[in-house]
Amino acid sequence: MEVEVIINSKSGVVRAYEAGIQIGQLDFIFIQDGLSIEHTRTFQGYEGKGIANALVSAVTDYAVENELKIKPVCSYAETWYKRHPQFDNILM
Repeated sequence: MEVEVIINSKSGVVRAYEAGIQIGQLDFIFIQDGLSIEHTRTFQGYEGKGIANALVSAVTDYAVENELKIKPVCSYAETWYKRHPQFDNILM
């Protein structure tokens, strides 16, 4: 499975696609000095295939590149960061 992840920072959405079909989405909002991950979802039939992981990883890379802090409100993102302590320095 080849997944393409596209970040639209203007609308606060990260989308995952496979063969041009959207298979997942992460929603975030900009807050002072960073962004808040509000919701991460994998569409039906694509659960358990690493889609949510790819979405959170992409928004994390975006935050690092833009020197932003992250507030993981979404339960999946919160758990993801607990499993990736190397990003503790960018968490709010």
